[in-house]
Amino acid sequence: MKKIKLKNNSIYIIMYHYIKPLKKNRYFTALKLNDFKEQIDFFQNKGRIISNDEFSHIINSKKFNNEPNFLLTFDDGYSDIYNYVLPILVKKKITGNFYVPTDVWTKNKLLDINKIHLILKKETDHNLLLKKIYSYMSRDMEILYRSKKLLSKIVKNRFDKIETLIIKRFLQYMLPTKDRLRIINILFKEIIRLPESEIHKKYYINISQAIEMSNNSMHFGVHGTNHENFRFLSYKEQKNQVDNSILFLKKNKIFSNNNSLCYPWGEYNQYSKKIFYNSNLCYGLTVKPGFISENTFFSNKFLPRLDAASLGNR
Repeated sequence: MKKIKLKNNSIYIIMYHYIKPLKKNRYFTALKLNDFKEQIDFFQNKGRIISNDEFSHIINSKKFNNEPNFLLTFDDGYSDIYNYVLPILVKKKITGNFYVPTDVWTKNKLLDINKIHLILKKETDHNLLLKKIYSYMSRDMEILYRSKKLLSKIVKNRFDKIETLIIKRFLQYMLPTKDRLRIINILFKEIIRLPESEIHKKYYINISQAIEMSNNSMHFGVHGTNHENFRFLSYKEQKNQVDNSILFLKKNKIFSNNNSLCYPWGEYNQYSKKIFYNSNLCYGLTVKPGFISENTFFSNKFLPRLDAASLGNR
């Protein structure tokens, strides 16, 4: 790969979201399908793509294979993984780990994070969009959320303009939950102008497709119920998210041994460690970049991943 030096006796957990053929990518920043194929070929040429059970055995025994190993993970259950990814994995006789918030199936609604994606892509004038968000606040709230003290808490990055970043943080977690959800739904109806049910049907895999994938040895792990960020949840709230997700996976017979948790948003807090003690979870995945090896300390509860979109190809 262009941006990482591969090492023997190591495991690289690769994180995927959207994967589309170039002509199909209308709305989102997605990994091109050809780039995905090239990455898979690269991983197989340089080492070995391992299954969830193999991965679990290695991290529990601390006995690493003398080559680079790769675990493929796919977040949020987008239809891309069934339409484009699954045929490749089956053909190459390899597996992946899939993490779907169960509300996608039980409530037939778009996740808030995906509504935000759609809104940001459809309304390209993000200065105008931010003004709209402020207009839907009460006067006192607007004063608070325009204050330099509050806005200074938003850490800039190299990917987004400041107004885009402010919108994301406001709608992702900074606004009070009731107001945040109200504003997201107002903007969605005003800007997207399509029935949510129509988008939902095309956007995610359905439970029948998930069962088919599970029958092809794909691992379905825990990703909570509604993609709420665990960093802001109490122990009880996190435990409910995990328990309800496991209950649904078991009911639909897509629950497997060596079960895993992929933290929504990749974030966690001081309560997260506790949920492993009585939830029958083998390991947890974050978005902290890095890899694991026999020569590095790592906690099974908070493992790093590498974003496939940042790796380039051969």
